Amino acid sequence: MTDQVKIIITGAGALLGQGMIRALKRSTLKTNIIAVDPSPFAAGLYWADSRHLVPYATDPKYMDQFKKIIRFEKPDAVLVGTDIELPIFAKYRESLEKEFHTHVLVSSPRVIAIADDKYLTYKFLREAGFDYPETCLPGDEEELISKVGFPLVVKPRIGARSVGVHVVYDKSTLKMVLEKKNNLVIQECISSSQEEYTACALVFN
Repeated sequence: MTDQVKIIITGAGALLGQGMIRALKRSTLKTNIIAVDPSPFAAGLYWADSRHLVPYATDPKYMDQFKKIIRFEKPDAVLVGTDIELPIFAKYRESLEKEFHTHVLVSSPRVIAIADDKYLTYKFLREAGFDYPETCLPGDEEELISKVGFPLVVKPRIGARSVGVHVVYDKSTLKMVLEKKNNLVIQECISSSQEEYTACALVFN
């Protein structure tokens, strides 16, 4: 019998995955950390007690390979270190926990879907009574402009790491950006170039 906690952390090449590894190693918990990533060059792999390579999360073989790792390692818990893996683990959480008697720390598919889509997040915040940036989809930008003016932020509804994000200061630039890509969302700019706002919640039931 041991009080050591065995934890698998995915995304050992991502900032979140690496942050989880560092946080656990600095905590008072006695941990055995298993790091997982598709790339052998992921720094977090070499901070852990053991490591495994997996296919990319978009590969159909990803979950089969991950199950082999769980079967071999027998972890107490699985922490998900990249956003692209969240829907996968949300989908398989119940079956993984039942089959391998572990804990997969991930939200429900519904919560993941809302958090992954910036327009759905805006609607959730508005309907729940939280503060939110004024937001619209292409086609409704005139109403948004009349309400908040410029600058506006145009970004993919689903995306991360500021990829595809544009700050626009006039209608002509806004029109040009909207014509280049589909599935965009337009939002009120609520900060300066020196500031960043991040929203998160951690809930244990």
